[in-house]
Amino acid sequence: MLGKWKQRWKKTVVCVFSAILMIGTAGMPVAAADQLNLYAQSYCVMEANTGRILMEKNGDKSRANASTTKILTCLYVIEHCDLNATVKVSKLAASQPKVHLQMRKGEEYKVKDLLYALMLESYNDCAYALAEYACGSVEKFEEAVNQEAVKIGASNTHFVTPNGLDKKDSKGWHRTTAKDLALIMRRCIKNKTFLQITRTKKYTFKNVAGTRSFECYNHNVLLTTMKGAISGKTGYTDRAGYCYIGAVEKDGITYIVALLRSGVPSNWDFKWRDMSKIITYAGKTYERKQVAAQDELKAVSVSKGVTDTVDTYVKENKVQLICKKKEQVQVKYDYKKNLVAPVKKNQKVGTVSYYIGNECVKKQDVFTSAKVEEKTLLWQIKHFMSSIF
Repeated sequence: MLGKWKQRWKKTVVCVFSAILMIGTAGMPVAAADQLNLYAQSYCVMEANTGRILMEKNGDKSRANASTTKILTCLYVIEHCDLNATVKVSKLAASQPKVHLQMRKGEEYKVKDLLYALMLESYNDCAYALAEYACGSVEKFEEAVNQEAVKIGASNTHFVTPNGLDKKDSKGWHRTTAKDLALIMRRCIKNKTFLQITRTKKYTFKNVAGTRSFECYNHNVLLTTMKGAISGKTGYTDRAGYCYIGAVEKDGITYIVALLRSGVPSNWDFKWRDMSKIITYAGKTYERKQVAAQDELKAVSVSKGVTDTVDTYVKENKVQLICKKKEQVQVKYDYKKNLVAPVKKNQKVGTVSYYIGNECVKKQDVFTSAKVEEKTLLWQIKHFMSSIF
């Protein structure tokens, strides 16, 4: 009964919020990014394909980020654990504060079920149980997760808890930056299981013993109020304020948006207003442009070779770039025009760089398309003999 009431209440809130969004953004003029008057004290808007930063404010400033932490917790467990395995709940996991599943010490759950509870309802006890299962302890889990963050490129991130609750260790407070959070989300949405979990609207499960049943509902409002919403995670603590990390597809472009401290208590909807402003602005401002590099690449000369030239190529000829509608892409070629035999096939000879203004947004290596042997005396004798006989 409680579950049905909760579902009806949520549908009502979503419908009301959808109407607010439509009224608030209808006819909104295109403005400069810094004139959007966003509530977030730090934000970053990233294009998912290339990782290019399109807009930001205090993007490198370290801040508490609350439960948006759970996207990396989820991804790490997906990539390193058997989702059908059984997790036994410890005293530490069971003692985690609200919001929680109210698991009890000694109970057993499937990894997959706890991941859904983690991401849909943001349960803190599920984060601890999964962390302990994955690495043996929360401390070891956080060490592994922080190493994973560095691999992703999120070098200014330091997570202390798997659920994002504010905590301090010898290296400081639990924190990240808007840019780092966007980079982590960029990696997350490449994982099909992560997308499946975070896009699910309702999920039901039982503990392994079958003695308790649970219903989880997705609290990412954008999945039902914003066309093109792909995935996302909310978060709140007193230290972090309201936070959000999400991905939205608009006109064939996937935008990743990280919002840190977008409102405080009584301003729970500020993050949704910020998202609406950003995506509306982005849709009116950016477009995809296709640039072909192969057409401009030329064969390079080869001295002392059995042939005088060798063709070159790039692995991705038609490059898709995201630009403002009046921006132009400049392609710069920097590769060797003369080689000395022997030349290997697929030998790197230079680069092609793509610039928007003064910013290099993409770079590709240039390779040789064939090998060229050296014209040695032995080769000349063999060639001469084969021409006679």
